[in-house]
Amino acid sequence: SAEVSLLWAGEERLFALKGKQIEGLENDLNEGIGNICYKVFSRVDFKFRQLRQTIYWGLIGGGLNATEATKLVIQYVDGCPIDAKDDQASTLKTASAILKAVYFGWEALPVLGEAQAGVATRPNEPTSASSEPPSSAQE
Repeated sequence: SAEVSLLWAGEERLFALKGKQIEGLENDLNEGIGNICYKVFSRVDFKFRQLRQTIYWGLIGGGLNATEATKLVIQYVDGCPIDAKDDQASTLKTASAILKAVYFGWEALPVLGEAQAGVATRPNEPTSASSEPPSSAQE
């Protein structure tokens, strides 16, 4: 599936980039989805706007309207650290998870949420803490 459920902004939220949202993201950034993914996945060569707009369009694809998505992005993205070390819902980690879901599909995603206390889950599955120890790999 090209959607992912993440614990973000204080609750479980569905993020999805479907055709319409991908086109909106590409138009906003004036570049293709492949280039956006390449830059964000690099964790070095990205622009803040790429992260911000990925989260915005992911929220819309997950079912929020533009007004609700804008309010959440202003509150939880603008002015917040981009990738605080222990913040599993950081802007960079969230945008990266959204793009990985659309680029690779859910089944190919690393064990991000299940091994890290329910940060990400498959759509329509409840979040639960894993009995396995947290993975040492950082997203």
